[in-house]
Amino acid sequence: MNLFWVLYALLANHWCLGDDKDSELCTSAGELPAPDLFLNKTLVSEGETITALCAAPAEVFLTGFFFCKDGAPVSSKKAASQYVQYIVYASPKNAGQYSCGYQQKDAKNQVKISALSVAQNLIVQPRYYDSNVDPGQTIPTYIWILRSSLVLLLLVSAPIITYFMEKCNCSLFGPRN
Repeated sequence: MNLFWVLYALLANHWCLGDDKDSELCTSAGELPAPDLFLNKTLVSEGETITALCAAPAEVFLTGFFFCKDGAPVSSKKAASQYVQYIVYASPKNAGQYSCGYQQKDAKNQVKISALSVAQNLIVQPRYYDSNVDPGQTIPTYIWILRSSLVLLLLVSAPIITYFMEKCNCSLFGPRN
């Protein structure tokens, strides 16, 4: 029974996490020059879309790109040009350090890996990060306080104004009979 679980764990690890080569992509120093990584935004709110652009040096013939997050591969794409885009949907689990690299096959059909790009930090803020604001509330708290204070002032001042108007026998429409 124990042998079954050991074999199951080994196979599941291989199938779910990929080859050892995949995990080495994001930790290897690489033999080729590093690409450039550009994020269109680095501080985003939850739910936004971010575009990551990985651009390899012009003189390099490449076969594929890969993107890493926090030292682990998250995407790989075949190369059609010297750059590739990767779309990230902002969520708390997608926050982290992003980098990219590329692969090249040499004349002997051996795969060479580039050094990783300089990492870019993606910060994802929760959609409602102010604890004083209710997510369903569209008017800020200070506006509600001011409006409530004004209503209370008018409610309290109406009887006072009426009292003084009766005391002096004044009317807005002329003298009283």
